[in-house]
Amino acid sequence: MATGTLVEVKISRSDFLADKKKSFRQQPWLGMGKFRFYLCPFGLIKIEELPSNWGLIYVDDKNRAKCVHNPYNPKGGNIWRNGFEQNLLAEHGLMYSALRRLHLKGDLVKIYDKQYVYN
Repeated sequence: MATGTLVEVKISRSDFLADKKKSFRQQPWLGMGKFRFYLCPFGLIKIEELPSNWGLIYVDDKNRAKCVHNPYNPKGGNIWRNGFEQNLLAEHGLMYSALRRLHLKGDLVKIYDKQYVYN
């Protein structure tokens, strides 16, 4: 089974609050990622404000990230459960769009060129 993790980055409260109006937030099956997390500065979003089944990662002032809420693995370990139904059509569309932009800019070759991979 394919799994994907979506990390939605928020740097302002207004951006987070505006997210609630998006169609794929109101209809989660339209969104991407089996496992979904918000990443934000420490304290910007509170756990109780999260949409149902979303995780939360804080970044501190030294740019260190810490997962403060993981609804898919509450007891730790390697098994994650109860993710979202994936919208593979949307995920593949996003990947296709990104690859197409790389191709149009002439940068697609950089994916396979060791000079770019390790620098």
